[in-house]
Amino acid sequence: MGRLGKGLDLNVSQPPEAQPHLILRRLKHPEPAELALLAMLDREAFGSTGLSEYDLALMAHAGVLLVAEEAQVRVGACQLMRMVDDPGLLWVVGLYILPGFRHARRGRAFLGEIVSLLPSWGARGLVLTVHPNNEVARRLYRHFGFRRVDSLPEFYGQGEERELLILDPARESQQVVGGING
Repeated sequence: MGRLGKGLDLNVSQPPEAQPHLILRRLKHPEPAELALLAMLDREAFGSTGLSEYDLALMAHAGVLLVAEEAQVRVGACQLMRMVDDPGLLWVVGLYILPGFRHARRGRAFLGEIVSLLPSWGARGLVLTVHPNNEVARRLYRHFGFRRVDSLPEFYGQGEERELLILDPARESQQVVGGING
């Protein structure tokens, strides 16, 4: 696991030698206390659609459970799972930077490191959902080249509409029909 950003300026107001660096850590066998903390943070980030301790334990063992840290302080997390119908794609179950650490390009650095790690996981792209009104997240995803492929009304239940986005450089010129896999 590498340092996030690989020299990317995460806080332009600081001199280069004092810039914060995010460390990416994959959790494969998290302790119960770690799962409880992550579940609480996930619910804080995503409300009722946040993952439970059970969900996060499954992510750690059957998918990818990542945390981003800065100066040994947790600043964000991400969960990924492989798409059964297209194993070259990973579904971003959740990706967040904690509220007190936002607006300093940490989300961009975190997602950039995830994208750079795709080949090491045997993947070529990412799929995710985003709330249509979450303009900050939508701007981040556009920066990386994600494109909208579908609208998913009530994806997480009543009143929980999402947009389906994909980052798939290998299929960038092909049109996706009927969502991800038709």
